[in-house]
Amino acid sequence: QQWVRDRSLDNVDIVPGCVADMAAEYARSDAVIAPFTDAAQCKPAPNSLIEGLACGRPTVSTPTVGLAEIVTETACGVVAEHDGPALAEAIRRIRSEWPKFSTNARSTAERLFDERRFVDDYLRLYESVTAPGSLPVRPHAVSGAAS
Repeated sequence: QQWVRDRSLDNVDIVPGCVADMAAEYARSDAVIAPFTDAAQCKPAPNSLIEGLACGRPTVSTPTVGLAEIVTETACGVVAEHDGPALAEAIRRIRSEWPKFSTNARSTAERLFDERRFVDDYLRLYESVTAPGSLPVRPHAVSGAAS
């Protein structure tokens, strides 16, 4: 919080603690920003971005974020390089075209991250690997003492 105050960032709010109603929290925001620089330090599909999309909040992310290609393809946000000027320009673009990005954000979430589709995709995956003949049967050694 001090870092934000020292820089006079009046448009930045830090909300410490637990939030009981994340949908309401997203509704108070214009976009979800993920300026990640190290793929090893972030999830490929951060929940915050998916939840933001579901709430109609566009994404500003860097190419490091696993969803960057989807963001570009669906125009549900802007992918920008890891530097301040590029991120600032991405935010300006979101602001200037917010209705389009917001609509695309919600439709992307419905199409790609719907829980019914998620469950159905997993069911198909499990059915494909458990179908007769789908996996080779290999004997394996059992270690340990015989009983």
